Amino acid sequence: MEVLGLIASMPTKIEVDSEWFFIPKAWLDRWEAWCYVDIINAAKSGEEDLNDEIRQAERANPGRICFSALFENKEKNMIVEQALKFKWQNYQVKKGLREGVDFILVTKEVFDSLVSKYRSEEENPEQCFKRYGVEQDDGEVVCEMRFRKINFFALPNKSTYKMKHYYCCFVPKSYLVLELEKKLLRAINYYMHSVRQERGIMTVKCRLWKTSVTEMT
Repeated sequence: MEVLGLIASMPTKIEVDSEWFFIPKAWLDRWEAWCYVDIINAAKSGEEDLNDEIRQAERANPGRICFSALFENKEKNMIVEQALKFKWQNYQVKKGLREGVDFILVTKEVFDSLVSKYRSEEENPEQCFKRYGVEQDDGEVVCEMRFRKINFFALPNKSTYKMKHYYCCFVPKSYLVLELEKKLLRAINYYMHSVRQERGIMTVKCRLWKTSVTEMT
């Protein structure tokens, strides 16, 4: 059981910039039953009395890994990241989900091994369903689960961008101002090229203002 060995050897501490990947706990439970993990572990520990439920469990292939239940549906006015490098920022974890109960985080080696063998219901899962280790203000390094939602519009709107409503994107809470500006530049240019079909306009620099304006002008 190569994957079991990879899981057993996973780091117990999250490092800054380390990659961690989601695996749905419901799928993992089916995978464990398929592999008879409980029986294997019991045999290793010399345990002879296995309960009847384990003995009589039916092996059923867990099937493809489906990640959609872990993430919120994309909003209609959301500008999605197109570059593979940033696609993971398009996926907002649903509120209330808990690590160890609804999902687990695994290393790239474990994730790649499982996806390679069982496949995924979604495309490019290795680019989409992951998080990075970030250092918090108190010095603790964690995987940032949920993002900040940013509603935005560009100025001058009436003469250049002509947005009819606000657009939004998800941004890691750990982003500094410079990273946020780059994020919004990508979003604005995608809007101009793909929504407006104005391929002759490229925005190369922006400044950010926080506003309480509620109407587009």
